[in-house]
Amino acid sequence: MEAGRLKRNALNHSPGLYAAKAASYLARWPWLLDTEQVSPGEQQGAGPRR
Repeated sequence: MEAGRLKRNALNHSPGLYAAKAASYLARWPWLLDTEQVSPGEQQGAGPRR
């Protein structure tokens, strides 16, 4: 989260828990980027910055 990007913990296989936490974080800090919701090209900087 330090770089402003949210991503799932590969060791925690609880997609529902991740979705709830991500929604909570995005509600408080709308400038964060949820990398689970963008295309792979945008994750590597090919797309516009948000």
